[in-house]
Amino acid sequence: MALECKYWKTIELPVEPGHEAQRGSVVFGQVVGVHIDDGILKDGRVDVLAFKPVARLGYRNTPRPKTSGACAAPTIRAISS
Repeated sequence: MALECKYWKTIELPVEPGHEAQRGSVVFGQVVGVHIDDGILKDGRVDVLAFKPVARLGYRNTPRPKTSGACAAPTIRAISS
C-alpha cells in the first residue's frame, strides 16, 4: 500500500537552546491517491494481517499487529483549499 501525496508545507520544530544540531521538521501533504496491492485485499477490504503494517513509535520501537478488530469509523469531512 502506498499513499500518493501532494506537498503542502514543512514546519520547522522549535529547537532547545544548546541542542541546535538536533533540528527537526514535520512535512504535511494532502493524500491524492491510494495504491493497494491486490494481494492484501480480502472481500474488497485491506486485510491488516496480510498487509503487516509497521508503526513507528520512536527510536527503534516498531510494533506490528498480531490480531485485528473493528472500531467505529471516523467522520470524514472535505478539506477546503
